[in-house]
Amino acid sequence: MPQKLLEEVLETALWAPSGMNKQDWELVVVHGKERDQLLEIGIENVPKITNGKR
Repeated sequence: MPQKLLEEVLETALWAPSGMNKQDWELVVVHGKERDQLLEIGIENVPKITNGKR
């Protein structure tokens, strides 16, 4: 994803409406090896999270 597009997406997300207008968003951007590791952990845990249903 181009850096400029990522910055625009994050800026938009920060200003998105929230319950009681608290806008207490926490955004994390990961890429490279760390992203791949997180995706693998997520995929491995899908059956646990969804009770075996995808």
